[in-house]
Amino acid sequence: LPAIQACIDAITEHQRHNTLMKGELIKGLLP
Repeated sequence: LPAIQACIDAITEHQRHNTLMKGELIKGLLP
């Protein structure tokens, strides 16, 4: 079903965004 695939894509994109944000936070904490 296309709707399910779209939902999976949205979740994957969201998780990738969260990972990037965490990476930026960690970089910001390091000297």
